[in-house]
Amino acid sequence: MFAEYFSRVQVSQGPEETLGRMLVVVFAIGMAFGLALNLAFACWISVRLGKIERWMAERKN
Repeated sequence: MFAEYFSRVQVSQGPEETLGRMLVVVFAIGMAFGLALNLAFACWISVRLGKIERWMAERKN
């Protein structure tokens, strides 16, 4: 899918613009993946901290 798109773009524009556009696409995908991973990790940490807090409260009593 991507290869077909970029081969068509390269015909209409110079290779420099195609490379720039490809880098922007890769950067955008990387940012989206990083954000999703960050949110998943934050949720996991908050769940773990909640479990630890409950365990500490149970241990105290």
